[in-house]
Amino acid sequence: MSYIIGRGRYAREAYPSPAGGSGSGPLLQTQFANVPDGQNPSTTSGTYVDLLPVTVNITTGANPLIIDATASAQLGPANEGDPLVESTIDYRVTIDGVPLPGSGFSSLFPPADPAPAAPQSGGVVIKTAPLAAGAHVVVLQWRCGGVESGSNRASIDPTTANGGEHASLLVEEVSS
Repeated sequence: MSYIIGRGRYAREAYPSPAGGSGSGPLLQTQFANVPDGQNPSTTSGTYVDLLPVTVNITTGANPLIIDATASAQLGPANEGDPLVESTIDYRVTIDGVPLPGSGFSSLFPPADPAPAAPQSGGVVIKTAPLAAGAHVVVLQWRCGGVESGSNRASIDPTTANGGEHASLLVEEVSS
């Protein structure tokens, strides 16, 4: 039996590992968060900040998680009319406030005048080591990278961009 994980062009079919296989065990639970229509998060921060509302609260056994984080955002100047210098939007996943190694990804934006640049996408899928049993908070964070903090503005508007801009976090608990 298979199941679909992800959404849009990131959707894919997944299969449980055969008994004794080296992959993940059976799927125990799935939690999902995304930027819903009507919410338009933005940041000018050069340090990582939570990309709200893309947060998953999950209570697990002593098991690993498979985390699929994707985002598509646009980057423009912080001040209307300024040109956009080459920059990035950087993303990472945290669990209980601690950055998850190997969970970072970036979207590169070339210089653009007039700004803003067209939306760029990125994503990462990662499997954690088994977590301690209990309640955990998984968060997608973002920042404007490559330039001085405050000179660019990253934004996501899932409504006006024909569904092309998004941020989503799929968290699956699997048995060890």
